[in-house]
Amino acid sequence: MKARQLKASSIAAAVTVAALLVAGCGGGDQSETATLSKHQFLKQANAICKESTDAQAAAFRQGLAEVEKSQANGNTDQQELRKMLTAPTYRAVESMINEVSALGLPAEDEEAAKKVIEEFEAGLEKAEADPAVYLTGKAFKKADDEADAYGMNDCGV
Repeated sequence: MKARQLKASSIAAAVTVAALLVAGCGGGDQSETATLSKHQFLKQANAICKESTDAQAAAFRQGLAEVEKSQANGNTDQQELRKMLTAPTYRAVESMINEVSALGLPAEDEEAAKKVIEEFEAGLEKAEADPAVYLTGKAFKKADDEADAYGMNDCGV
């Protein structure tokens, strides 16, 4: 009889633990799939972009210092110098894209928000492929325009 009570007690405990785990997992999934409103998304995205603007400026200064040092050592390869100048900035832009993407897209306007992020990704690809395009301001022109139209006014690159 004791063994049966112990077994029943163990099964009940296991069922309780399993139920708690399932409930815990469900709660985690719910918060992970919760989406922001467009207003919340824009507020957080613009805050990320403001920080990114500062990071991009600092990264550009870092690239400029690397170029000056390289030129002082005799490097005159313009393509290499452009890459050296812009590479730190690209990391800052990529970080911005990743952070905004991680917010989750607003359900009521998911496609428009997704398009903005995709345009920034496309701009980054263009810039990395040809730093001269970035330096002319053309690599992110479409992304900047899309972002402004959507309300991400602080997300210019």
